[in-house]
Amino acid sequence: MTDRSERKIMKNHPPKIMLLCAVGATMAITLRQLYEHLEQAGYDVVGLCSTAGYEDQFAAENKRVINTKISRSIRSALNPITILRLRKIIRRERPDIVHVHTPVAALLGRVAAKLAGVKTVIYTVHGFHFHERVSHLKYWILSAVEKIWARLFTDQLWFVSAEDYALAKRRKFKRADRLILISNSVDAENRFNSDHYVDAAPAIRTELGLSETDRTIAFAGRLVREKGILDLLEAHRRLGRPDVHLLIAGTAAESERDGLSENELAPYRTPNVHFLGFVGDMERILAVTDIFVLPSYREGFPVCTLEAMSMDCATIVTNIRGSREQIEDGMNGLIYPPGNVEALEHALRRLLGDNALLQQLQAAARQTILEKYNERIIMQQQMKLYQQEVQLP
Repeated sequence: MTDRSERKIMKNHPPKIMLLCAVGATMAITLRQLYEHLEQAGYDVVGLCSTAGYEDQFAAENKRVINTKISRSIRSALNPITILRLRKIIRRERPDIVHVHTPVAALLGRVAAKLAGVKTVIYTVHGFHFHERVSHLKYWILSAVEKIWARLFTDQLWFVSAEDYALAKRRKFKRADRLILISNSVDAENRFNSDHYVDAAPAIRTELGLSETDRTIAFAGRLVREKGILDLLEAHRRLGRPDVHLLIAGTAAESERDGLSENELAPYRTPNVHFLGFVGDMERILAVTDIFVLPSYREGFPVCTLEAMSMDCATIVTNIRGSREQIEDGMNGLIYPPGNVEALEHALRRLLGDNALLQQLQAAARQTILEKYNERIIMQQQMKLYQQEVQLP
């Protein structure tokens, strides 16, 4: 990451980097790798978000995260009170770099950071909110806002999706050297490595109520409509196979914009459908998973699929931005049209009925991660970008 002289300089005068997002879940899960790698590289790191529900975890991990409320609603994106509050915190902390994540927090945080006089503001685009499935008007408005914010309040845009990167470059959001494709990554060598769970797998299966011969399909994510979870539940029901278990990791929040009610989920609560709630150690579930499905209608560049692929799971995704960049249909996974329950059912039957194809996709998925999305390599690239920006002597 850094040579010995650079580490010494950073120890004496460590540059400060602020990671800013909306909620604690993003800081604790999505940005966890980045926070820890920055600390290991010698930076002074501070987080800024709503920490509700994650205070104990941050304390246990010795992470400094400042609590402040940032709404996830697009209607609050230009809230002057929130911008001024963020500006006050940023000015007090005096970071060298403010690195913003998640759409609304990024809109608010970039303005606040520039008003606070921050030298470098970086925005990681985890998926533009304008895409092929929104109306033309919404697409035009949101893309115009993103371009204005990129020009006025952002020094670098980092992209996890090659499609978003190509769009921003084509429409000249900023100079080409200020647009950087970094990709998401997964700890393929340690945490998400199925070799580490060979001995533990039987006990995990017993814990979940699975027999030795049961087949497993898994999903991880928020239980909301845009994740397509109802499509997966229906496709699984149509299989009509009690030996095929569906493992669902995630929570249902009716308070969310498209949250699902218990009445909608109740018909699918059968003995071979396991609603696991929030799972902090998803690698254990993936260790006993044959097929992972992400039936989303919209994604940026999903990490859950990278984790599943790293754990040797055959992966089925929808034909949407992000997901289709990770999967080559028939080579390292399967792709089907979003919202098409019949196509999903067919894909599941195909894999469940063809063990040779299942094993081929499982092996190819793991190889894809090692070649393209290995955390160690991706994080080294990001650390180099930070070093260039703080201009170490």
